[in-house]
Amino acid sequence: MKITGNIPKNIGNIYQKQQKAAPTKKTAETDVKKDSLELSNEAKKISELVQKTKDFPEIREEKIKEIKEQIKNNTYQVSPEQLAAKMLSKNRI
Repeated sequence: MKITGNIPKNIGNIYQKQQKAAPTKKTAETDVKKDSLELSNEAKKISELVQKTKDFPEIREEKIKEIKEQIKNNTYQVSPEQLAAKMLSKNRI
C-alpha cells in the first residue's frame, strides 16, 4: 500500500482542538472502580523464598578455597556412588 498526499503540518494542533472540544465524561463507575491485586498464600511464600535466596552469596568462597586446597594436597575424595547419583538425578545442584 502506498500512501501519498500532504501531511498536515499542524497535526498536533488538530488533536488538541479535538480534545478541548470533546467534553470529558466522568461517571460514578469510573470514580469508584480501582485496580486491585490479591496474592495467594502460596504466591506469598514463593516470594519470601525467592527473597531469601537472593540474600545468599552467589559463590561460596570458603567452599571453593577448601576444595582447591584438597585438590592441591591430593586429599579430595568423591565417592563413586554420590557421583553417579548426582549424574543421574534431575536436580544436579
